Amino acid sequence: MAPDTDALPALPVDREALESGYDRALTRLDDHPLAVTAVLALVLEAYAAYRVYAPLGPNEWPVLKDSVIFEYIGWHLAHGTDLYTGIWEVKPPLAFELLGVVAALSGGSVAVYHTLALALTGGAIVATSVAIAAVVHELTDDTFGAVVGGLAVFTLPSFYWRALIGFKSKYFVAALGIAVVWLALRERPRLAGVAGACCIGFWQLSFAFPLAALAVFLQRGEGAKRYVATGVAAGVAILLPVVVMGSFPAMIAEAVLTPLLSTENATFRDRVQFILRVLGRQLPVILVGLAGLGASLTDDRIRREWPLVAVAAWFTFVMVFIDFDTLPDSYVWFAVVAIGVGLAVGRGTGDSRRVLGVAVTAMVLLSVVTMGGFGTGRTDLTSPATYNTTEEMETDFLHNRTERQYLFWHAVDPPTCRVFVGQTQFRVIKKAKLSPDGEPYWQAECGQLDPIWATVVEKYT
Repeated sequence: MAPDTDALPALPVDREALESGYDRALTRLDDHPLAVTAVLALVLEAYAAYRVYAPLGPNEWPVLKDSVIFEYIGWHLAHGTDLYTGIWEVKPPLAFELLGVVAALSGGSVAVYHTLALALTGGAIVATSVAIAAVVHELTDDTFGAVVGGLAVFTLPSFYWRALIGFKSKYFVAALGIAVVWLALRERPRLAGVAGACCIGFWQLSFAFPLAALAVFLQRGEGAKRYVATGVAAGVAILLPVVVMGSFPAMIAEAVLTPLLSTENATFRDRVQFILRVLGRQLPVILVGLAGLGASLTDDRIRREWPLVAVAAWFTFVMVFIDFDTLPDSYVWFAVVAIGVGLAVGRGTGDSRRVLGVAVTAMVLLSVVTMGGFGTGRTDLTSPATYNTTEEMETDFLHNRTERQYLFWHAVDPPTCRVFVGQTQFRVIKKAKLSPDGEPYWQAECGQLDPIWATVVEKYT
């Protein structure tokens, strides 16, 4: 027989206490938008990591793609190889110095080293989300818009997925660059100077962030000297290991002059078509972000918010005319656009604000839950190409993708300073005549400043 529910005593419910507790919880969340953003970003990244790594067997890892170059160089930097002379590289030194420290702390285990590198890169994604939320909250004082803006980067599946495969310096550029802008808005010149120097230490073309911050301090009339002084000091600290190695001239040749010689052949039309093809599904979010940034040009906002428009314009120019070969080349630009998403939501009113915020949040959840499939059945992000670290193989120079994985996982010493020779190196070697006639081009000595400088002068004069 069913119990007589009418005879059961009602549970005591203190509605006033529940409502009060709910209001207190909302107030605490409203008071800590950066913490809320950090926790949510961490949960989303952890879920994506589970989806990628749960199906893998023992000793099985996703293929590192071009991250193998970063992590291979970092490992050997910690084990006595000199940067730029012992291994050729076109990027600034900070990424490799950071990885060198991580390798030194890994206890001689490549697997531990790689895991720590992945943790660092995942942390940079969370830091990027927090930095975006910080800028939005600083300009709007709106928690909802700040959180939505911080999470908007997760609408681009490659953004959160690529960090799970291997180290990528563009994540650190995005986090540091946006932090530079936030610190400038908050009138923190010393911290901004350090962050700005580190930003350039990861990527040369990120100079727009620290340059915009310098302009902010000059506009304000105070803080510029402290900003420049700490930035220079941090820059010297970043370059000091290169100087100690005796590789400073080689760094100038490879990381400063070589990019001036390695031009790309894609036409404007081809580049725009490629951008639209790889970012097509994110177009609604991008349009919202661009509209949010565009609203910063109004008379009552432009004096304070022009740096956002300036850096967005610069990285748009970089993508269209200078450097956009693969989707990761869009990460810094997309992070800046995400600030615009947060501004659009934070400054919205009534139903439009709620609808816009919920729509972006829904797209974030759909992107992560389906791992970029968006209901299409795509599984390429959850089933990446893998490499078994126990496999033995013979390697022959020039190395293919699988052989590069072997070199990294087995800590094989670089057979030549041009161990990862590619089109950029090949073009520069030929243009600057770095390889004597009759010798293989990959045997050319690395770090030859004089012939590369002479070639640059000839090209531009």
